[in-house]
Amino acid sequence: MLEVFRRMWIGWNVAVRRIMGAQSAVLMGFTWLVGLAPVAVALRLGGRRLLDRAPADPTAASHRLARDPSPIDMEKASRMF
Repeated sequence: MLEVFRRMWIGWNVAVRRIMGAQSAVLMGFTWLVGLAPVAVALRLGGRRLLDRAPADPTAASHRLARDPSPIDMEKASRMF
């Protein structure tokens, strides 16, 4: 008798996991379509680049930013951030 209930439970779990997998895929697609895609399109049309990785000077040989060459003293070392 318990074997019948165990098989029913396993079958139920398999069915529910398949349904949940499909449901999560649909919900994530809907979230992307309704929430993220319009924001991305608006930013693209507005000309805004959140990850602007272009160099400040297009003719520069390197993307590296110039830093202050001052030596590090104990005051600066003690407060790293």
